[in-house]
Amino acid sequence: MNRLCASLALVCVLLASCIGTRARNDALMPAVRMAWPEVRVDFDRGVADGINDGDLTEMAAIGLRSEADRLNNAITSGDRIALINVLYDTEIRPWAGRGITAALDAGEIGPNGALLLQERLGNFSAAILVLQERATSLLPTTR
Repeated sequence: MNRLCASLALVCVLLASCIGTRARNDALMPAVRMAWPEVRVDFDRGVADGINDGDLTEMAAIGLRSEADRLNNAITSGDRIALINVLYDTEIRPWAGRGITAALDAGEIGPNGALLLQERLGNFSAAILVLQERATSLLPTTR
């Protein structure tokens, strides 16, 4: 009887872990979808600041905005495979962070507001990287 109870408990734990993984997978994209418009505002502000300071040319800014548009399309469509090709960590995240810094420097937000926005950006970035990693595992393997 004890073995039966132990086996049943193990099955319940395994099912719960599978359900938890599925819930995390299913909840991540909607969370990213909700946060993206605000992260995009920070990104656009950072790109504008880069142009104003002479750190970015208009041509480079067009490329960055195109990358952000690719991310937007992948997020809004829920296409996880399209996320793989987005250069988020090198092309989008730094400029979103710069947008937060620009808002702080302009006095539009205070240090606590900047901290909260940086935390949101960090959570968003982590979610994007997880989605990219999971999407990579969906690709067919070649021999």
